Amino acid sequence: MDRDYQYSYGFDFKSFLTSGVRWLIVINISMYILSLIFENLFSYLILIPQEIIENYYLWQIVTYMFLHINAVHLFWNLLMLFFIGGFVERSMGTPKFIRFYLFVGIATGILYTAIVVLVNIIFEDFILYDKGVLGSSGAILGVLMVLCLMHWDSYLWFLGLLPIKGKWLIFIITAFAFIGTLSSLRGKECVSHLAHLLGLGIAYLYYEKPFGKWKKPFKKKRKAKSVFEEEYFHTHND
Repeated sequence: MDRDYQYSYGFDFKSFLTSGVRWLIVINISMYILSLIFENLFSYLILIPQEIIENYYLWQIVTYMFLHINAVHLFWNLLMLFFIGGFVERSMGTPKFIRFYLFVGIATGILYTAIVVLVNIIFEDFILYDKGVLGSSGAILGVLMVLCLMHWDSYLWFLGLLPIKGKWLIFIITAFAFIGTLSSLRGKECVSHLAHLLGLGIAYLYYEKPFGKWKKPFKKKRKAKSVFEEEYFHTHND
C-alpha cells in the first residue's frame, strides 16, 4: 500500500513562523515601509538590468528581492512564505534555509539581468520586460519547488485549501511561469514571469548535486521519513 503524507490540521503559528521565516517577513515588511517613506530611493533599489550594466548598481541583485510594489503584492508573497517556508526551514535547518533563500533570489537576479541584456542585444525588436523587477516571488517559488521535490508523490494541502501531489503542483506552477514568460516577451506584462521561472529552475539545481544532498525523487518511490515529515506529517494506509 502506498504511504501518503498530509499536512496536520492543527494550526500552530510556531509550526509556520520559524526563526528564518519570521526574520524574512520582518525584513520585507520593514523594507516596504522604508520604500514608502523614502520614495526617491526606490528606483535605485529595484532590479533594472540597464542600470546594473551601465551604472554598476550591483546591489540591485540583492535589494530587489526585499521590495514590493504595493501592499497587495507584499501580502500574497509573505502569505506564501508563511505557509510553506517553515516546513522547508525545519527540514534544512535555519542557516541552510537562509543561504538557500538568498542564493535563489540573488542567482535569479543575476540570470535575469544577463538574459534580458543578451536578448535585447541579439534581437533588437524582441524586448523582454526590463522596466524594473522587484519582489520575493522568485525566491519563494524556489522554496515551493524544494517542498514539492521533497514530497514528490505525497499530497500537500497547498495554502491549506487544495490537496495536490507535489509533482502536479510544481508542474502547474512551472507551466504557468513558462506560458507567462512567453506572453511577456514584448514587455507588455508588469509581472516578471521570467524571474519566477528562473527561481524555480535555480531551486531545482540547488536541490540536486552539488548543492543539495537529498536523493532524487524520481528514482525512489518510498523515502525514509525525515525530521520534517515526522514533525509535520502523519501517515496512513489506504
